[in-house]
Amino acid sequence: MNILLKDKGSWIKVPIEQVIYISTTRQPHLLQVTTDTDDYFIYDSLHHIEKRSNKLMFCNKSVIVNIDQIERIEQKLSQIHFHSPGIPAVVCSRSRYKEILQAWKAL
Repeated sequence: MNILLKDKGSWIKVPIEQVIYISTTRQPHLLQVTTDTDDYFIYDSLHHIEKRSNKLMFCNKSVIVNIDQIERIEQKLSQIHFHSPGIPAVVCSRSRYKEILQAWKAL
């Protein structure tokens, strides 16, 4: 499964496996897709993208994470850390914590 992205006038297919997380931006409907090599921007909704793969899950209302990319989950701070160096941790909401943890443990 791929996500179709437009970057600097070119269309790019990025495999969902390469996506680390997808987050909202300050601009309405503009999402930032973070991979280990680059950041891309697309116009879409998080709910629409989450439905494309069972590996993509909401960790809070503005971020979807790829559970295959999670290295560790800190319970005390509710932070999700990723395998890729240089990628900042994201905060997981209390309401989504158990769901993310169960899905990640089941891998």
